[in-house]
Amino acid sequence: MRKQNQDHWFERNRTLIIIVVSLIAVFLIGIKLNKSDYHGYYECWNKQLVKDLSLCPEKELGSYEEPIKEKVVENCLQIVQENARKNNHGWLVISGQVKNRCDYDNEYSKVYFEIYDENMKLLTTDFTFTNPSTIPVGETRSFEKTWTDDYVNEYIVNYKVFVQE
Repeated sequence: MRKQNQDHWFERNRTLIIIVVSLIAVFLIGIKLNKSDYHGYYECWNKQLVKDLSLCPEKELGSYEEPIKEKVVENCLQIVQENARKNNHGWLVISGQVKNRCDYDNEYSKVYFEIYDENMKLLTTDFTFTNPSTIPVGETRSFEKTWTDDYVNEYIVNYKVFVQE
């Protein structure tokens, strides 16, 4: 009788068990994905690389104090040209060029974006790769990112673009 009750319990709770196991798997995969290919470093929300995720600064939405549209040089990659416009669909398009001032070819060169509303509250963040994604020493590559999200396109007032080696 006891075996039958246990089987009945597992049968009744099969969906719950599957959900719990799935959530644990997603959590473990998320931890693995967050530990990128930075050889023991983690990438914080602000793209800062740290040895321990607890060292990441807290993210405060809407309290950004740096000037917007500032071209930021981090490491030896530099945004040398950028342009924001609305295309014929009314979608935000930010494009530009990144120069490699490193003494080595930079592979998988990412360009990061922060989009703000009129109150300087962060609407969204995103990134794209340069085209092509490898920038040889001393050369420049282009980038372009389009936002099709109606919310972003309705409330975008300011943005920030930056690169990180």
